[in-house]
Amino acid sequence: MENKNFLEQIKSYLEQEDLIGSGREISALKTSFEDYMIEVERLDQIKRMEATDKGETVESPDFKSEKEAFFTVYKDVQEKRKAQVELKNALEAGNLKQKKELILRFKDLIENEENIGNAFATRKEIHETWKKIGDIPREKRDEIQKEYSRYVEIFHHTINIYKVLKENDYKKNSQLKDEVIFKLKNLRNSSKNVRDIEATLRTLQDEWEGIGPVQNEQWEELKASYWEAVKSVYEKINNFYDEQRHVLLENLQKKRELVAELIEATSNFEAASKQKDWDVITEKVLAIQERWKHIGFGPKKE
Repeated sequence: MENKNFLEQIKSYLEQEDLIGSGREISALKTSFEDYMIEVERLDQIKRMEATDKGETVESPDFKSEKEAFFTVYKDVQEKRKAQVELKNALEAGNLKQKKELILRFKDLIENEENIGNAFATRKEIHETWKKIGDIPREKRDEIQKEYSRYVEIFHHTINIYKVLKENDYKKNSQLKDEVIFKLKNLRNSSKNVRDIEATLRTLQDEWEGIGPVQNEQWEELKASYWEAVKSVYEKINNFYDEQRHVLLENLQKKRELVAELIEATSNFEAASKQKDWDVITEKVLAIQERWKHIGFGPKKE
């Protein structure tokens, strides 16, 4: 069986700076290594049995050392990735705290600032800071963005900014908001991968919040169209993850069935006394392994 130099492959991950997105690749490499070791140990067992039948002896490779070498590095890789994930989570938690503080500051601005010029300057400062803050936990993104959007709406309707804006400003803002809605609708039908869609959605939401006010009679219709488009993109994202979970569970069930088949196929291995019997069992095992290779990933916790 081909040795794919698994040790060098797993070592290469230690040299990578970012392992957060490599979890499945690392797990797949571990699975391939385990499959490889099962196969070479099986072939070695057959070789030793054949030698015994001939009254010969053969020296087995040091499988234990090979396994220990691989899994020692694998453990280091997992620990490095775990540290990166924990750091990412900590950074996202910090970003969430910053955004909540900005929302409170925005609320205070709306309730207490009476100077329109100061209000505009502070609002701009808050929004520029908001855009610079990195990712927050995915489960909080929609909630936080909606809360921020609510204060943006309140700001535009309570600070009386319409007195200092010209009619063409309203028209331009309406066009810009229509463009964002159009992009959101296109995003809903995009063939991009889900991470790119999520990133684009956040960018478009920031772009929307950065656009100034429109005529009151246009606002409700634009707002409804915007949130309908945003909702449709979130549905696309959620559907993707739901489908992924469904596929992962299906793959897990298929692998469990193959494990059961493997156990059944090898249950009489020790009782096999003829080469023909071993060949039959080997053929079944190889067939099961081939089917296993074509099944995708299962849930990580499994």
